[in-house]
Amino acid sequence: MSEVPEVSSPDPAPGDPPAGPGRRPILLAALGVAVLLVVVLVAIAVTGDDDDDDVSTGPVAEAVPFWGTTWRIVTITKGGDDATPDLPEGKDLLDASEEGRISFTGCNGGSGAASLDGAELVVDEMMQTQMACMDDDGQVLMDHDAFMVEFLRGRPTVAIEGDRLVLTGADATITLEAVGDASSATSTTAASADPDAPVSTEAGPWGSTWTITAISSGGNAVDVVDTPSGDAPVIDLTAEGTVSYTGCNGGRGEANYGAGKLAVGPIMSTKKACEDAGLMAQDDFLSSLLTSVPEVSIEGDTLTLTADQDQVVATRG
Repeated sequence: MSEVPEVSSPDPAPGDPPAGPGRRPILLAALGVAVLLVVVLVAIAVTGDDDDDDVSTGPVAEAVPFWGTTWRIVTITKGGDDATPDLPEGKDLLDASEEGRISFTGCNGGSGAASLDGAELVVDEMMQTQMACMDDDGQVLMDHDAFMVEFLRGRPTVAIEGDRLVLTGADATITLEAVGDASSATSTTAASADPDAPVSTEAGPWGSTWTITAISSGGNAVDVVDTPSGDAPVIDLTAEGTVSYTGCNGGRGEANYGAGKLAVGPIMSTKKACEDAGLMAQDDFLSSLLTSVPEVSIEGDTLTLTADQDQVVATRG
């Protein structure tokens, strides 16, 4: 048998990879680089190649404006603990429907001039009546009044996300939800910009005088007593922010309308004596009603002010 001659491999040309098994590591490395490149390209395709792009996971609700909105209290926390009082419906509102003026409901409630200084709510002196609330919720409401006055005057910070408002003070945080304008937050009236329609936050009772046609005290109708001039008594709401009425001495005070209610400050009046005791008693009744934060209802040319079982009905003009 003849031997097979040994054939030597030719020398590789300069630059060529070595023949045989030595090529495998280079091929594997090249394959790894290619796989890595594919992964990077897929990642770029999914996330985008612009770091400044805003990638959204869904629609973001537009924030409700602070002014022009009535807010309902959801929770109150103090020191991280829940301190939300059990407030009756309608007594848990913060009314910011009129820019520059804020009010809240409660026992007497309160109202005052307000502004936004950056993210801080700045509230001036608040006007309140001094009515004592004697029902089952009375003490809770009066405590809530005192808390709200101190909190609002402490320059809380304002943060809004969607329809949620968070007011953060030094010692407490209030979370609220938007409930529309002030009139839609109450059950007494519907919202409308027409002054002849049910009461609205835009028109309210302002711009008119109202002649009293009926009075109910403690749920019982009483006679309306004419003034010494022989005219029926009148409630004057011509100038926004001021209320007055005629009678024996009559009366006058600062007022604010919000959340479907009329908040009236201390009534000032003369102290002359009148021969008609009924007229003097009527003065006292009107002063008490107006400073009890009465609910306001306007239907056409008829104004009704109601506080508990006391009521006044008046006609425009």
